[in-house]
Amino acid sequence: MKYLSLILMIPGIFLLTALIFVGVVLGSFFIKKHTFKMTSETWDLYFKNLSDKDVLVRFWALILIALSMACFFGYFIFIAMNFMYPLALTIVTFLLGVLRILFSFKKHGSEFLKKVHKIREE
Repeated sequence: MKYLSLILMIPGIFLLTALIFVGVVLGSFFIKKHTFKMTSETWDLYFKNLSDKDVLVRFWALILIALSMACFFGYFIFIAMNFMYPLALTIVTFLLGVLRILFSFKKHGSEFLKKVHKIREE
């Protein structure tokens, strides 16, 4: 039963990562807006001047922050469920999350960059 809950928890942590990622992205926009007093014109300029490398660096930084936060919560869930090695499970979950994101990005990365280019052109 414990192993079944572990198998179900890992995708749950990945789902939590996606939800946290949305919040982190919105939070970063909120902070940028209030720190630099961004207007619609400055936002347009900001997005048009971002290179592909800048977009990817920001994406990876934010997704790794979200994954770290989700794994942090997962660690306490592993403890609450009395798993024997909660820290090891958390590290494995983090590494699986990174591998999953890498695989997904390798598969859909060009589509992501095409959408970024489309946004820049508008």
